Amino acid sequence: MKFEAIDLGLSVNWATCNVGAPCPEEEGYYLAWGEIFPKNSYYFDSYKWCDGSIKELTKYNPDKMFGLNGRTDNRTVLEKADDAAYIHWGAPWRMPTQAEVLELISNCDLKEKYVNGKLVIKVQSKKNGTFIYLPVADHRYKDDFWDNSYYWTSSLSREEGGNAYGFQVGHKYYKEDDLKCYSLARYFGSQIRPVRPKSYVTDTSGLQTNALSGSSIPTTTSNPIRMPYLKETLNDYWRTCRLACLTEKTGLAISLGQMIGTENDGKIKEKLKDALKETRLKGHRITSVTITDNGYWCFTYGINSYWAFAPSSITDKLKQYHDEGHTFRSVSLLENKEYVILTNKIYDASRSSDRTAIQEAIRLYGAAMKVCVTNRGICIICSNGVYYQNIPSNLEQKLKTLEYVPNYITFTDSGKYIICFEDGDYYCNL
Repeated sequence: MKFEAIDLGLSVNWATCNVGAPCPEEEGYYLAWGEIFPKNSYYFDSYKWCDGSIKELTKYNPDKMFGLNGRTDNRTVLEKADDAAYIHWGAPWRMPTQAEVLELISNCDLKEKYVNGKLVIKVQSKKNGTFIYLPVADHRYKDDFWDNSYYWTSSLSREEGGNAYGFQVGHKYYKEDDLKCYSLARYFGSQIRPVRPKSYVTDTSGLQTNALSGSSIPTTTSNPIRMPYLKETLNDYWRTCRLACLTEKTGLAISLGQMIGTENDGKIKEKLKDALKETRLKGHRITSVTITDNGYWCFTYGINSYWAFAPSSITDKLKQYHDEGHTFRSVSLLENKEYVILTNKIYDASRSSDRTAIQEAIRLYGAAMKVCVTNRGICIICSNGVYYQNIPSNLEQKLKTLEYVPNYITFTDSGKYIICFEDGDYYCNL
C-alpha cells in the first residue's frame, strides 16, 4: 500500500493522512508515546515504558529521578521499533521531530475548515502553496476522550520527566486555527502524522545488477492447494504484507500493522495464534515466522526473543542463542526436524547443503538476513542480494524482474510464494 507525501517546501515531506486513518480528514489511531497499538486505557499504570508510575520509567529517560531504580539510558528520540509511523507504514516513513513540527508551524498559514463534515486545520505552505489537512481530534486520558487535539513528535521532552513533545491541532469546541508545541504526558493517547525524507533510495543494489544468482527447478503443476482467502486478504483488504510463511497446505501473513491472516490453518495451532496476538498487543515487532504442515512453528520478535513449538533439538538451540545474547534474524523449519537459524553472530543449519548455500550467499552478497527452506530448496536474502538453490522456476522468473532486494521471501516447492518489501509492498502467487 502506498501513502501519499506532500512537499510543503520544508526539510521533510508530510503525509496526507494520520496513522490508522482511511482519508485525510479522519482521525487515526490513538497511541501513547512510543507505543504501537491502540488500547482501552491511557495512564502510567498501562504505559509500556514504565513500571506503574512516572518515577519508574524503563526506557527513554535521561534523568535518574524518574528512572526505575535510578536507571537512565539517555535516549531522547524514539527508536524505529517504537516509532508507530515506521512500524505501521514502513520505511522511509517515521514520526516528525519537534524541530520539524516547529518548522511546519513557522512556515505555514493555518485555517480552520470542514471537509466532508469533519473539522480540520488546513496547513498551507508559505513557500509553495501546497497544503495538508490535520483533523481536529480528541486525545485519550485513562478511558475517556478529552477535547484537546494532540499529535505526537518523536522527541523526548527536555522540560519535564515522563513527558514527550507533542503539538495541539486546533480545538474541537473553541475556535482555534492554531498549532502549538507542548510537553505532554507520554501516556496520553494522541494522533500521529508521519513524515518522510524528501528523497529516499530503498536499496542501491538492484536485483538487475548481479545481485541475484542460483538455480531453479521446474514449477510443479499437479494440483497444488490454492489459498484464495489469503490472496483476497492481501490484495483486497490489507494491500500490504511485511512477513509471511507458506507450506503446501497452510499459509500465514502479517501486515505492516501486524494484523494476522491465515489459510487452511488446521495445523496452525491455536497456541500459535494466541502467541502472535499476545506478542502484537504487547507492542513487540515480529521479525520472522515459520510453520510446518505437521504443526511445528516458531516466530522471533524484538531483539533476541522467540516463541516456538518444535523438537527439543531445535528449541535447545534457540534457548542457547537467546541466552548468549544473539539477535535473531530468521528461523525456518521443516516437518522432518530440519532447520536453519540465522542470528547476527552465527548461521546454523541441520542440512549440509543449506550450510554450503549460506556460505556462498555470504561470500557473494554479504550478511545473511533472512532465509526460507523447503524440502527441495533454499532462498537466502543478504544485505546486498539474493542467493537461492532449487527454487521453483516461476519464483526465479519473478525475482529477475525486481528492482530492489526484498525484505522477506517465503515459497513452496509447488510454486506458491510471497515476496515482501520493507515498505509493505509485496508480490504473491497463491
